[in-house]
Amino acid sequence: MASWKNATVLDRAATLRGVLRPAETAQRAGLRRDAPVSEALRPFVERYWSVRWDLTGRPPFRSEVLSHPSVNVSVETGTEPRFGFALPAVLVHGVVTRRFSVDLTGAGRVTAVKFRPGGFTALTGIPPARNTVEPLGAELGVPADRLLADVLAPEDDDARAAALDTAMLPSRRSRSTPTSTCSG
Repeated sequence: MASWKNATVLDRAATLRGVLRPAETAQRAGLRRDAPVSEALRPFVERYWSVRWDLTGRPPFRSEVLSHPSVNVSVETGTEPRFGFALPAVLVHGVVTRRFSVDLTGAGRVTAVKFRPGGFTALTGIPPARNTVEPLGAELGVPADRLLADVLAPEDDDARAAALDTAMLPSRRSRSTPTSTCSG
């Protein structure tokens, strides 16, 4: 657990950017936004982030973030459903055009990728939805059950982010290689 409780963050302002009531949030949840992104994915991925909480026997906490125009793909576990989906799950959060609010209840953990604006479409060829949360389909070219297994296997947040990064690399390679040729 030390990987998230006592994380050294090089740029605390960047870690808290957009988080409303950061002091209250820090009392209830551990947030990290400092996992490295592989060179091949940097044009598409802004960062990996993770959060975990244990509010068992305590009231829910409303976490709120001023959103950026980007897609997030999250690997989520917890004691209670999130966004109406049973956990564990891999969820695609479309571009949020308003304040993002979620009630943290019970205990849970999220490891996620935040794409750069336009990065999701550039990587996948699929335009993002707006203000939606849906289970991962074929968008990343990685089956959701494999992504769940790969990302949830390690306990450490850095290792989970690295597993997510590695899982997305085959998608990147397959999209950058032409699949057919045309003759005139």
